[in-house]
Amino acid sequence: MTHLADAIRSLDLEARMASSGCWAEMEGERCWVFVVEQPGGNAFLTWCDDSGARTIERHYDPVSAIQADLRRAEGERPGGSAPRRADR
Repeated sequence: MTHLADAIRSLDLEARMASSGCWAEMEGERCWVFVVEQPGGNAFLTWCDDSGARTIERHYDPVSAIQADLRRAEGERPGGSAPRRADR
């Protein structure tokens, strides 16, 4: 089990996980959020599927990485549209 998978389980969140457990995507309030565990499990990259919040951030704790990305995805999109994914 990866650090990322353990963190998602400890936060009791629903996420789509890669079979390796090193990649997760979660539905935030206004956009999808993504977290990737770097090899070795010592850093986690996060970003949102929102044109205004696509900055990649690096975190060194999986729980804080997930929480920070979900905070970025809070609130409604302009116009009240629902979260979306490009490949749906």
